[in-house]
Amino acid sequence: SFMKRLLAYVRPHAWLLAVALVLVAIVGILEAASPVLMGLIWDTVLKSSTARAISIPYLNRTFPVSASEGNLFLILLIVTTIVKCVAEYGSIAVTAYLGQAVVRDLRDDLFERILYQPLRFFQFNPTGELISRVSADVERIQTATSETLAEFLKQSSILIFLLIAVLLIDWKLALVSLALVPLVFYPTVRFGRRLRQISRSNQQEMADMSNVLY
Repeated sequence: SFMKRLLAYVRPHAWLLAVALVLVAIVGILEAASPVLMGLIWDTVLKSSTARAISIPYLNRTFPVSASEGNLFLILLIVTTIVKCVAEYGSIAVTAYLGQAVVRDLRDDLFERILYQPLRFFQFNPTGELISRVSADVERIQTATSETLAEFLKQSSILIFLLIAVLLIDWKLALVSLALVPLVFYPTVRFGRRLRQISRSNQQEMADMSNVLY
């Protein structure tokens, strides 16, 4: 299948994928920790709550927190934001490099396969269509293995760790929120299928246009 062939090109650069996964995991953890720190700052530094304490879900333990310790939470929030931005930038950069490496190997193999085809192959495959496959189709693979992959990994990590944080804070409210997921999931899947159909049509039209030009 297509994914198995694509993974064959990703496998030589598996260490880059591992680094990207570690970085997006850091982003997800810090993204989930930020709202918790904001709540502690709100209760201590801003003094919005009379009972300033940290409560640990499922353990039924509370720890009193003073206003001076609230300043420490503020510093932690600043450090968390900085580290999160650095990790997010690193994950995007590593994933983009991974996409470029995969596409480079793919283009090398594609050019080699085309160069060693018999003359009969070029009689039944117009030059414009071959150019479209080499340029437009591979460019879309590059987008999928760099930009789309980076965003998918980042958002998936944030979703997982935020979901864990919400379940730890209030699992009942989290389950009520999850009941709304199908209302968002179904239109998204349908819209994605429509975009794929438009993309395939666009690729075919680009090939036809290249045939006219070449």
